[in-house]
Amino acid sequence: MAKTKKAKPAPVVDPSQVFAENQEKLKFYAKWAMILVALALVVSFLIGFMNDRSNKKLSLANESVGNFESTVLTEFNDGKITEVDFLNKATEVVKDLDSSAPFLSIMSSVFDKLKTKPELKDQFSSFLNLLQSKSNHSLSTYYYNLYSSVHHEEHGNYAEAIKSLKKNFDSDVKLEEKTYLDLGRLYLLNNQKEKAKTNFNYLISKFPKSQEADLAKIYANKNGLSLE
Repeated sequence: MAKTKKAKPAPVVDPSQVFAENQEKLKFYAKWAMILVALALVVSFLIGFMNDRSNKKLSLANESVGNFESTVLTEFNDGKITEVDFLNKATEVVKDLDSSAPFLSIMSSVFDKLKTKPELKDQFSSFLNLLQSKSNHSLSTYYYNLYSSVHHEEHGNYAEAIKSLKKNFDSDVKLEEKTYLDLGRLYLLNNQKEKAKTNFNYLISKFPKSQEADLAKIYANKNGLSLE
């Protein structure tokens, strides 16, 4: 008869040892949990701090722009300050702004009031350069290019007006109907009828029901262009 193997005795488990091992594991996990919580709190604090700083900066920028509109712009409209003073004060406000988004209204005001003033051409060009250096937002860059084009057109520099306007094709902001219409119009002013015709044709084919397409047909008709 085969001998029956004796079963090996089950290892003796020391409850105190198991408890001690579990305690060590719990301490280890608790330690890392505390570290992770602390890191999370630090990150949360930093994000909140940065957001708070950003919000404060934006609030101060909006306040600065608001003060410009309520004082400087009002004084200029009332004839209390000169055009030069108006442009100088607008320049100072823009210099102090970290972001270009808040100064859109200042940009609009200055262009509206001073775009046709040949005696301020040099100072206005300096203001344009400042705006360009500050334009870190797609919307402000779009309007900078647009207003810059208007400025050059007002002074008869149609080639530069076209150059500025064409930059908006690379912008995230797209107002293609207006851009193609203005390009066609500027090409006509610059005696480049074929290029004007190309822009008008594209505008009409891509946006046939737009108001700009109707205007393109009027410009073409007045200038003897035969569109497709």
